[in-house]
Amino acid sequence: MPESTEKQKQGWRQGILLFSALMAFIFSGGWLGYLNIRIERQIVRLSQLVTENQKEIKRYQQSQAQYQQRLKHSYHSLKILLEGLESETVTEEKGADKEEPSTFFQRFWPEFFWYTTSDNDTLWDISKRFYGDGRNYPVLMAMNPNRDIFEIEAGQRLKILKDQKEVSNIYHQFVEKKDQALYFWYQVREGDTPESLSKKFYKTKDQYHLIQRVNPQFPPQPGQRIRILLE
Repeated sequence: MPESTEKQKQGWRQGILLFSALMAFIFSGGWLGYLNIRIERQIVRLSQLVTENQKEIKRYQQSQAQYQQRLKHSYHSLKILLEGLESETVTEEKGADKEEPSTFFQRFWPEFFWYTTSDNDTLWDISKRFYGDGRNYPVLMAMNPNRDIFEIEAGQRLKILKDQKEVSNIYHQFVEKKDQALYFWYQVREGDTPESLSKKFYKTKDQYHLIQRVNPQFPPQPGQRIRILLE
């Protein structure tokens, strides 16, 4: 009986020692430290995910802002150009001096000059001479909508932009590349007919089917923008 009691006491002492060791481990920070490490790792990972998402959101917002700015600038430039062309038409109809640009253009497009054409001039050659690349000839078409591509005669006067940035802006506003084809956006003017448009852009009056093919609404009305196949 005494031996049994002694074993029980020894078992209790061992249990108390184990419990004390466990409590010492817990309160000494071992277990809590382990939990803290796991929690800190999760917090770091979450912080990284939040940071990455914020960067993505910022990049998206920046790209949207840049796109909206370019769109606004393109719309503003196009509006100015079209209104300026209308102002010049009105000025010519009133019998003003055609050798001078309209007041509207003097205010909004100060960076251009008049060039007087000579024999054998072509839009490609003029574009290459002043814009550095003959492929920029649609800019001359946009700035001088009353001129025919194939009827550049000596003594005609053409507007030439000075600023290369404006050359690029005008080009991308009036030129569209689609399915390996190059198109020019032209605003129909009073007096334009399918035959005159064909002669203006394709040299002969019987090629207007090329215009009709890429413009569902045909014949076009004054003020309407139509696509002209260039290449």
